[in-house]
Amino acid sequence: MDELTRHNQQLADQLRQATDENTALNGRAASPDQDLEAARTSLRRMIRNENTAR
Repeated sequence: MDELTRHNQQLADQLRQATDENTALNGRAASPDQDLEAARTSLRRMIRNENTAR
């Protein structure tokens, strides 16, 4: 019984660590997407401004 309890605790610790790592990676993945969207918006604005200036 003690062995099962220890194993269960190890699995719970591994799950907690994997969940924390997953959360951190998801947070980092969102940043490049936001940067890309901002760059696209800026480029659209520059093109629009250039077209209206002519």
